[in-house]
Amino acid sequence: MMELFYPYPCPVNGAVAVTVPTCCELSLPATTFADVFRSSVGDGEVEESCSICLMEYEKENVVCELPRCKHVFHMECIERWVERSQFTCPLCRSLLLHQPEC
Repeated sequence: MMELFYPYPCPVNGAVAVTVPTCCELSLPATTFADVFRSSVGDGEVEESCSICLMEYEKENVVCELPRCKHVFHMECIERWVERSQFTCPLCRSLLLHQPEC
């Protein structure tokens, strides 16, 4: 059951290897908030502020729209989130990565 919420790391021969992927390794897409806002018109609402730092977005802010759940965060905020070994969306807890093959 735990692998549904925290699938990393995979045990190998009884040992656990801990590796923290970077945002580049996660391939989190970077764009501007203005682009996300434009592309979401008609699709539903886009958050007006980052749920991690609670600051409102500005048009020129570099943001990341998560591929699975489409939640948006400042790129710097989601990078810090991942650096703390958090591999799920801060809002809905969907995985940032596909389930690894062990």
